[in-house]
Amino acid sequence: MVVDFSLYLSETSEKVDVELERRLFSTEIPKDLERAMAHLVFPGGKRLRPVLLIAACEAAGGTQGDAIRAAAAVEFLHTYSLIHDDLPCMDNDSVRRGRPTVHIKFGEALAVLAGDALQALAFETIGGATESWAQGAVSDLALAGGGRNLVGGQADDLAMGDSDAPSAGLAGRIQSVHGRKTAALFGASASIGARCALASSQDRTRLERFGRHLGLAFQIGDDCLDRDKKESCTILRVRDERSARQLAGEHLRLAAEEITGFGSSGEALRGFIRFVAEISAK
Repeated sequence: MVVDFSLYLSETSEKVDVELERRLFSTEIPKDLERAMAHLVFPGGKRLRPVLLIAACEAAGGTQGDAIRAAAAVEFLHTYSLIHDDLPCMDNDSVRRGRPTVHIKFGEALAVLAGDALQALAFETIGGATESWAQGAVSDLALAGGGRNLVGGQADDLAMGDSDAPSAGLAGRIQSVHGRKTAALFGASASIGARCALASSQDRTRLERFGRHLGLAFQIGDDCLDRDKKESCTILRVRDERSARQLAGEHLRLAAEEITGFGSSGEALRGFIRFVAEISAK
């Protein structure tokens, strides 16, 4: 049976939101800081990463309840990264998710602290689990969010010049940044979801690779949607749109191959492929 992915995304996102609210709001957090933390968490974006985690858990035989705590942790980490990416010393953006960025609304210092607190909350949330999957999940999340991936990718993104001519070297650098800033967290989300289902290491590896290919295709589609923006690290610096979309299609083909063995339990993951394919075609 083909899943109505729009409905699945909407309903699962609502469950993620309930968990995010339950874990973020606390009488022990200074209220100005709490408001700054919540500003970008609510209302959120599409919640692709936490929903992917839940879908991977289901594909591997688990339930949404098995994965909801870890899903919230991934979204906290993702949101922290957005707050810091938007800062004047980084990308200096003034709008995110249709709202003023956190530093515009609350000031730069509180934005830095809000990002710091959300990152810590991500690890408090996932590390506080008592299930056997917790230690591995903490490791997956730390690896995806640290200097070898997300943070390192942002450093290389900032260092990328606007004047470099298209070349194989530049293409490799852009692919490397996308692999670390975007695909790594998609891959970790799928891997953690598999852990929550107590999946075999073989299934977890397949799902992690699925997530990485999905993330790379998503980033290419996002670059094509943002074609009119002046960006240093965009696939459109080294490929035309037609070629970029073909590359996204190849990543989606590889993603589909990774989940051929999951049968009907992987239908939500196939919905992700259709969803990203639509983005890439716009």
